[in-house]
Amino acid sequence: MPTRVIMIQFNPDATSAQKEIFQQELKTLADKIPYKKNFHCGLTRVLDTDGTLDAVGSEPERPQFVAIWEFDSYDDLTRFVGESLHQKFAREIAIPVVRHRWVVNI
Repeated sequence: MPTRVIMIQFNPDATSAQKEIFQQELKTLADKIPYKKNFHCGLTRVLDTDGTLDAVGSEPERPQFVAIWEFDSYDDLTRFVGESLHQKFAREIAIPVVRHRWVVNI
């Protein structure tokens, strides 16, 4: 099943309210994409034991938010990336608060 994992680091000046709006608007977007199979998102939580897995030391920057999208096909995943609702979310909601974005398609 094609999966898109998006990891976000917010701008340092992004407020808690902006982060909450980001998450709620992303969930609203997901509800409007009928051809997705699954969607999960949320703020990341670092566990005390996470450092034991670091081979060379702790990461200088960690994602603060993760979204996972699953689709039936790569055609559906590609369709989603070009979706006008997705593009609107990126322009109006994400760009103002996101400092860095990591994207992995598997």
